[in-house]
Formats: sequence, C-alpha cells, structure tokens
Amino acid sequence: TEGLRLQIVDSENRPMFELASARVVPHMRAILRELAPVLNGLPNKLTLSGHTDAIVYTNDRSYGNWELSADRANPSRRAPVPGGLTADKVRRAIGLADSM
Repeated sequence: TEGLRLQIVDSENRPMFELASARVVPHMRAILRELAPVLNGLPNKLTLSGHTDAIVYTNDRSYGNWELSADRANPSRRAPVPGGLTADKVRRAIGLADSM
C-alpha cells in the first residue's frame, strides 16, 4: 500500500527546477522547507518521486529525461532538511522521467 500521497502543484504553473537542471528554484525550496515539520509529524517514512516533461532538451543521447529526473531526486530530498525534516524520514528518492 502507498499510504498518503502528497502532490505539489504550483498554482502559477512555475517550474520546480531550473530548466534542464537539477537546481531547485527558490520558491520550491521554500515550499519544501515549510512542509518539513508537517512531514516529520506523520508516522510514515517518505518516498519522494518526481518526473520531467517529455521535451527532449539535448542531442546528447547519454543524458536525457531519465537522468535528469534521477538527478533531481537528491536535491528534492535535501531541500526540506533545513526546514527540520529529519534525515531518516526519507526512505527513497526516485526519478520517473516523463511518467507519473
């Protein structure tokens, strides 16, 4: 069973990462930090999953949306820690390319 699923969607349709990058944008970093105390209060361990869009952004076949999605997993895991998320709260951080 999955338990509680939390999906973060920006009402202004802003990206959560810099374009074609694993750098979390400032407004998303703030959201993740604000969520940290709430997430700590849940009894469950967390699985963070993310995806990219389906746009091919490079001609380099050795690095695509799968790699970008996986590279974004760790910054997503680290961003809420300064807000108080305990390191052992996250069980997994996974990339899903352009699927959800």
